[in-house]
Amino acid sequence: MSLFCVLDQKLQNMSHLTVEQRYTIERMLQQGYRQSEIAQCIGKHKSVLSRELKRNCDKRSGKYVSDLAQRKYNHRNKTKPKRIVFDDEMKRRGFVKGRLQPRASLWKP
Repeated sequence: MSLFCVLDQKLQNMSHLTVEQRYTIERMLQQGYRQSEIAQCIGKHKSVLSRELKRNCDKRSGKYVSDLAQRKYNHRNKTKPKRIVFDDEMKRRGFVKGRLQPRASLWKP
């Protein structure tokens, strides 16, 4: 294997790739390792690596750059819809009822 392998047990249990794992991917690709070898080295399934490469490769050059991949990941995280937490205040203000009223007027049996 390679000098860049990340074999920490804590990293293997995480669902998202870390900055260090992305760097390892970039370096091992440059050295000519296969995707299955890289996936084994970073402790992820090969489908995770394949999806990472498909999502985060530079569209112009087709190369994987770890810094660009991390920026794309951060941007997706920032722009994804946030989960609404339904609390007592929302119940008191009639949040659900207020959301349903406009649609109820459109529905006719």
